[in-house]
Amino acid sequence: MDHLAAIIRGKQVDGAVVAAAATGVLRLCQRLLPYKPDAAEPLLRGLQLVPGLAPEVAWDNAEAIAAEMLALVQAASPHIKAQWAWASALSWVVREALTPLNYVLAVEAAVWFVERAAAEHPAMKPEVLELLLVLAAWLEGWSASLAGAGLSPEQESTFTTAKSEFWLYLVETLSRLADHADKEVRSAATSALQRAALGAEALGVLPDAIERGLVERVLPQLEALGKKAAKAGSRGAMKERQDRPGNWGFGVGLG
Repeated sequence: MDHLAAIIRGKQVDGAVVAAAATGVLRLCQRLLPYKPDAAEPLLRGLQLVPGLAPEVAWDNAEAIAAEMLALVQAASPHIKAQWAWASALSWVVREALTPLNYVLAVEAAVWFVERAAAEHPAMKPEVLELLLVLAAWLEGWSASLAGAGLSPEQESTFTTAKSEFWLYLVETLSRLADHADKEVRSAATSALQRAALGAEALGVLPDAIERGLVERVLPQLEALGKKAAKAGSRGAMKERQDRPGNWGFGVGLG
């Protein structure tokens, strides 16, 4: 680990070598953490090196680094206990993984963070759940950056298709999380889903993608949430009536 860290921090080291060292750190964490949980802290210190990569190295190797980080989250997340380790991983998602090349991988990584935080690290939930809004905001920022880029008609068509696919994937993911068992996850996912749905037209998402997203994902989810809320309200009202001293007979009759 020390050797890899020295390469990553090196000022005169070739970018390809630095990228190989960064992916090496992530692979080392992936493979050793499940078998050596006692060594988690020194291993996970390597995560702090990844967000510090030179921008050109991070960009040129974003896809490979994103894939390795996602694999680390999937395989070793039960062993990521320290708050600084979570902060490093979240920083990586926000600073390095959110690119057109890696958007889908970043969404997948965010879902893994949410699942782990909800199950095992409740103190990290607020920071982790912010990722859901960051994912929606990134699409808006990327779309705005393309508006004045002087794209050719062919390039504009390509980027519009990509934006539509990213938006649809985000909406599908948020719709699943909006039905999560954890109340805070449901709330954050619903807020991000609302933002994504309301901003679709301004983003320039293709009409057929908007229709698919709204008809197949957003509206059914909202209907399901409405039914759950109505059912919960009905149960609460019935319990309140049953708990009133003068209404015992009425409550039993309803049962």
